[in-house]
Amino acid sequence: MLALGGQLAAALGAEAFVLDPVEHDRIAACTSHVPMLVALALCLAAEELLGTHPDLPLMAAGGFRDTTRPASNPPWLVADIWSQNRDAVSSVLDRLVARLGDMKNRSPEEMGRLAEKAKASRETILAQVPRRWKS
Repeated sequence: MLALGGQLAAALGAEAFVLDPVEHDRIAACTSHVPMLVALALCLAAEELLGTHPDLPLMAAGGFRDTTRPASNPPWLVADIWSQNRDAVSSVLDRLVARLGDMKNRSPEEMGRLAEKAKASRETILAQVPRRWKS
């Protein structure tokens, strides 16, 4: 069955690799599921601000558009992910909330250093993505 899966992936131009299901869920939580939940939360926060800041849409540019794109996924997908992968997603959410909470108390200089570290982390991770995502 694994060989057939590998052949199918190759026929589609993909690279197959095998992961333990728990490891898969932990990685997917960080790279796919939590970004979708962050997008949902940002949309909901923006909607709350819209009531007191009606000009908000006039300033919603590329960063908002790109960050919130995953909120356009079908609602059933969010519910299904939460149903099937709640523990792994919750673990990553806990890490994210801790990082965000920590940022609230940082000085501008510390935030600059965190931004440098985050940029380097992003570049390290994205330098290792499969070829199909590099463009």
